[in-house]
Amino acid sequence: RSVWTDSRRRPKRSDGPVSVRTASLYARSDGWPWAMAALREAECSGSDNRAESALAAVRYRASRYFQEEMLADIDEDLDWFLTRSSVARELSIDDCDQVICRGRRGTAARMLRLAEKKSLLASGVGAGGVFRLHGWFREFLQERLATRAGADEIERLHLGFARAAATTGRF
Repeated sequence: RSVWTDSRRRPKRSDGPVSVRTASLYARSDGWPWAMAALREAECSGSDNRAESALAAVRYRASRYFQEEMLADIDEDLDWFLTRSSVARELSIDDCDQVICRGRRGTAARMLRLAEKKSLLASGVGAGGVFRLHGWFREFLQERLATRAGADEIERLHLGFARAAATTGRF
């Protein structure tokens, strides 16, 4: 069975519509090859348990990749910034300056350093310098944030990004 996408990045199969489970897996994959392999496994297995096991194995490999490859040569400042930025779905320079850096400038330089180091940020989400993190990478960073920051800090970040989104009409 083959899986591919139509022009709107929705999954389709040659033998009919995809299952809800498969569509959910695809939505969580963001199109990454490892995740797509899990998606193919899920479609061919016919077993929800086997599909979830395949996805768990892929996510484990992805988190090892994030730790060992993508973050290996990131300095402490960029690590701190990335981990805190995982709270927001979309990252604008102004929002990050206000929420993460508490009113100090520096986000633009950090994002430029991140773009030069690795492809950690995807641009073009919207106009005005808005970036985003890949969904699984963002989840990985959120797990790190939960172990590194206190509940008060995480709540402050969530509230700050929510206020920023509401102020700019993105909420």
